[in-house]
Parts: sequence; structure tokens; C-alpha cells
Amino acid sequence: VSWETFEIDVQVKNFKNKNVNAQLVLQEGVQITLLETTCKSVSVQGNQLQLPVQLEQGENRQCKLKVTVRLN
Repeated sequence: VSWETFEIDVQVKNFKNKNVNAQLVLQEGVQITLLETTCKSVSVQGNQLQLPVQLEQGENRQCKLKVTVRLN
């Protein structure tokens, strides 16, 4: 069994002239474990990490994730 740890910087910007809903989905390996985060509303199910984001016109958000991924 091999594991790898990743630190991910997320930056989402809304360039549209309206509010938007978006979702970042990361899928990797066999299992993802969330170690640390500054992101709101992040969830992990098995090997999939989901980060939904709602942005108003012109808004941007930044956050960080630290995850460990079981590769096999």
C-alpha cells in the first residue's frame, strides 16, 4: 500500500456578470483522507473530494487543502 500527501492551493474567481455556483471535484487513488483545510463545505467520500462554491459577481475565494491519497 502506498500513500502520498498533497497540499493544494485553490483559487476560484467569478468573471461573469452574475452569481455562479461551481463545484471542484478531485478523484484520485483508492481513498482520500482530508488532513487539514481552510476551505468551507469540503467533503470526502472514498476517493472523491468535493468542494462546492457559490460566488457573487466579481467575487473570488482562496483556500488550502492538505490530503493524503492511498494509491493502491
